[in-house]
Amino acid sequence: MMRYIPIFLFVFAFVSCSRHSNLQELSHVNNLLMADSIDFAATQIGKINTAALSDDDRQYYNLLMVQILSRKYQPIPDGVIDSCMSYYEKTKDKEKLAEAYYYKGGELYDKGMVSEGIAYFKKSEHLAEEYCSQLKYKNFSSLAYSNFESGNYRLALEYAKKCTDAATKIKSKDRLLFSKYYEYICFEELGKEDSAEMCLREYVKYIKYGEKDLQRINLSALSRFCLTKGDTLKASKYIQQALLLGEDPVVCGIAGMYYREIKAYAKAEYMYKQVIKLSHKLSDKISAYHGLAKIAEARSDKDESAAYFKKEVEAMDSLTEKNDKENIKDIQYYFDNENTKTEHKKALSLVAYMCIALCCVLAILLMTFWCVNRKYKVKIRNADALLQKYANEIDRTPKADDKHKDDINCLKKEFKNTMENYMKSLARGRRLYEGLALGRFIEKRDTRAMESLLSYYRLIDNEFFESMDKTYDNLTTQHRLILMLQHMGKTEKDIADLLCVSEGSVRSYMSRIKRCIK
Repeated sequence: MMRYIPIFLFVFAFVSCSRHSNLQELSHVNNLLMADSIDFAATQIGKINTAALSDDDRQYYNLLMVQILSRKYQPIPDGVIDSCMSYYEKTKDKEKLAEAYYYKGGELYDKGMVSEGIAYFKKSEHLAEEYCSQLKYKNFSSLAYSNFESGNYRLALEYAKKCTDAATKIKSKDRLLFSKYYEYICFEELGKEDSAEMCLREYVKYIKYGEKDLQRINLSALSRFCLTKGDTLKASKYIQQALLLGEDPVVCGIAGMYYREIKAYAKAEYMYKQVIKLSHKLSDKISAYHGLAKIAEARSDKDESAAYFKKEVEAMDSLTEKNDKENIKDIQYYFDNENTKTEHKKALSLVAYMCIALCCVLAILLMTFWCVNRKYKVKIRNADALLQKYANEIDRTPKADDKHKDDINCLKKEFKNTMENYMKSLARGRRLYEGLALGRFIEKRDTRAMESLLSYYRLIDNEFFESMDKTYDNLTTQHRLILMLQHMGKTEKDIADLLCVSEGSVRSYMSRIKRCIK
């Protein structure tokens, strides 16, 4: 059997090294994705031997593949995201689960299941609160876009501002371009022209950092802004630059506005029809139908104008019906409210546990104080009873003859004074002991104070004094006090602070005490 042990150790070491190597490679791919090196990340993940992956590494591999395919605008195989979600829900890995929820939300949203997609975006948003800004940005940008598309411009603006904060933290200029663009169009839709203009001026300098599609959209937004200011020359410049980068519904829609403004109706009509052809969004089609109706109206073709206005109204009704059906605003408020309730419950539970713990500690302290105080009172009462016993015995002593009366009276007076002094000493010792427990210092030169403290402590722990008397000879009051403090659990530093001396002096006293051992 012993000869197989080296083989087992070798296999174990080999498996451990393989696991560590796979995890390093996957982490490297993740770092490349965070640095936006998508192509390089795709190359590196293709080199990983999937057959040697553990269950945990395989799910991590699948999640990274989902990110790469999504960011390369390639289809994601069915079931991969669901598998990741199911696994990370079981393992409670919140960061990876938030990532899986985000891509599940995107998958559903792209399939037209808007309300279901928003639900997953919100789940991801709440889980990602304590993690990296890049994951937060993904959620904020998706929620800003989906709210804008559904006409919830105020919510879209809130998420666009959160996007800006996240993009600023990760120092990403292309992401900052996206967030500022959505801030601009939200302000514009809400009628806040000054704020919209400020956003526009902020993001103009970032246009060159955006991808081709984003550059095209932003150039067309600049053209639209110039049209609102009546500057058709600059509007023409920007829209032509945008059209050179390609046609899309946004660019064609603004190009239609520009051509209609300069009364080039044929070109405007072509652009609006391109919007209808290229876009699947009802909001884009509404704008295009409105533009075509206005062109027909300018041409005095009332029938065509009425037909386009009718299509515009029908599209608006369809959009309203669609938004009411999806009801994404209420979905978001529901998730936010549930999250707030959960956090509130956690906070209340924490406060309740802290209060219970504090009450338990206070109860233990009060009980301890009561027990100790009761113990001391019993000892003092016993001492009083003993003294009273002696006094009674003296009173019962037969009266001496006249020549000894004066001596007896002096003895009684002396006994009374001694008893009073002893009780005062005990009372003072008790006060000093209680002060000692609170860390108050003792003047080491005050011999009477030290003796009072020692007398009181003898009541508390007489066995200690008996042991000390058996162990040592010729101890001074100060030596006894130091031994008493040490017996109470005080350190050299504590003793030095209480006696107002240095630690070196305490060590010197301890050395002298050792010489007094019998």
